[in-house]
Order: sequence, then C-alpha cells, then structure tokens
Amino acid sequence: MVEVLIVLGILVVLATGAVVIVQPSLRRARSDAGVAYVINQIRNARQHAIAERRVYELDFVAPRTMNLQQGNNVNGNLTFTAAGSLDLPVIMQFQLPAAKPATPPDSFGTQTNAVDFSNTGGGGSTSLYFQPDGTVMDAGNGLTNGVVYVSQTGDADTSRAVSLFGATGRAKAWRINQTANGPQWVQE
Repeated sequence: MVEVLIVLGILVVLATGAVVIVQPSLRRARSDAGVAYVINQIRNARQHAIAERRVYELDFVAPRTMNLQQGNNVNGNLTFTAAGSLDLPVIMQFQLPAAKPATPPDSFGTQTNAVDFSNTGGGGSTSLYFQPDGTVMDAGNGLTNGVVYVSQTGDADTSRAVSLFGATGRAKAWRINQTANGPQWVQE
C-alpha cells in the first residue's frame, strides 16, 4: 500500500510539472492560431478578388469578427453582399498589446487602434477593399497599409500583429520579442 501511494505521489508531481510546462506553449499556440486566422482571411479575400476579377471587402469588427463581402457592379454602382464571416478563437480578440514596442510593425499605423489601416480621408480604417489586380484600397480608393493587433486579454506574451502592404496585398505575421532595449516586433 505504501508503494502504491509513493507511485501515485510521483505521478501527481510529474503531472503538475507537465501542466506548468505546457501552459505557456498552449498560450503561444492559441496566439499563433489567431494570427493565422487573420492572415488566412486576408489571403482568402485577395485570392477571391483576383480569381473572380471583382472587388472584395474585408471588415474587422471588434472584438474578434472578420466579415468578407463580395462586390457586385450593378449599373455602374458597387454594392456588396455577404460572402462569409469568421471569428477568432474564443479567447483571442483584436486588441493592442499592453507593452508595445515604440515602432509598429513595418512602421505602419500609430499603434492607437487594434485595427489600424491608413485612410486617404485621414484616420484609421477597419475596412479593406481587395482589388482584382491584388492591391488593397481604403474607402476613398487610396492604397492602404496597416496593422491588425491580436492577443489574449491580459496576457502580453500572446500579443501578435499582422501587417499588410496595400500595393501588393502581402500580409506578414509579427510577435513581440523582449530585448535589453525593450520590446521589439519580430517577423514570424
């Protein structure tokens, strides 16, 4: 009986240690999945626009929804119909990191909004318009660059970002790396 209790005690200690070791990896994996959702939705919108030779609109709706809409040219007027919606994983949302680096990823945006795309009319925009040639425009038909920030609430280690080049439609994933000079954005 004593030997069984000793074995059970050892198993409990090992299981507790495994949980402590695995938790940070699970948090990072969830954050990586959140960024992958954003990048995949951006790439999906761009690919549909190119393949179908029509405009697609991608809207980022707080706290964690991305709506894709298909553009329809009716008598010279562009209207949009819903083409799909995707939510980030439950614990993820669009949000700025608590301890953000001084410079945003690719130097886009101001790091004041969780979804921050340049807008020819001024201010940040949360809507992207993917063109048939692969470029990304804002509502004023100007090329737009910007960043979407994604993280788990209250966990600075899970902060990620996706930057988008409007001229090419290229999206890149970023994470924060803690250095001696403070936090820095590092491309994944």
